Amino acid sequence: WDHIQGFPFFMPAYTPGNHFRIHSAHGVGRSFEKIFRGLMDPAYFPVALGDMAGKLHFVEVTGPLQYGNVSVRSTFSNHPGVNLAYRFQMDARSVTYLTDHETYQAMHQATDFAVKQDRLIEEICRGTDLLICDAQYTDDDYKIKKGWGHSRFRDTVALGLAAGVKTLALFHHDPWHEDAQLDAIEGSARELIKQAGSSMGCFAAKEGQGIASP
Repeated sequence: WDHIQGFPFFMPAYTPGNHFRIHSAHGVGRSFEKIFRGLMDPAYFPVALGDMAGKLHFVEVTGPLQYGNVSVRSTFSNHPGVNLAYRFQMDARSVTYLTDHETYQAMHQATDFAVKQDRLIEEICRGTDLLICDAQYTDDDYKIKKGWGHSRFRDTVALGLAAGVKTLALFHHDPWHEDAQLDAIEGSARELIKQAGSSMGCFAAKEGQGIASP
C-alpha cells in the first residue's frame, strides 16, 4: 500500500492530453493494472482510475526496454511483495535505481542462494555512474528490523565497492533519523570507502537535489 498510495494525488494524471507509461512487475495474484484500479475503488477514494483525464498505459516489465536512446534493464530486489530495481543506460552514461532492497546475505547468511542473488544485484549495478540505493538502517536499527526489506548503509557501501560504482547516493532514509543522524551515516559511509582505498563518490540524497553530469 505504501508504495502506491500517492498515485491518486498525482495531479498531472488529471490533465487532458498527458500520457503516462507506468512500469512494474506483475502483481502478486493480480495484474499490475488491477492493483491500481483497486487502489482507487470507491470504498477508498472518490475518483476512479478511469476518471483521470490523462491517458495511462500500464507496462508489466518482463525484459529489457528501449525508449529512444535509453535502454532499461531490471531485476527483482529483496523486499516483501514484488519490487524491481532498474538500470538506465543512456549512451555511455548509466543510472541504477535500487530502492526497497535488503542484502540477501545480511538476511539469510552466506547460503548458496543468498550469494547467487547478491551477485545478480551486483551485476546490474556494475560500473554504473550513479547508484541510488536503499541504505536505511544502521547496525542497531537492523537488529530489530531484519527481514523488513531494507539495507544497512554499510552493506550498501559494500555493494557499491564490489560493483565498481562511480558514485553512490544513499537513499530511502529512515523516517526516524534526524538530519544529524543522516550526516553521521554519510560520514561513516565515506570513511568505509576511504578505508577500502576507493575513490567512489558518496552522499546522502536530499529532496530536490540535482546532480550534474561531469
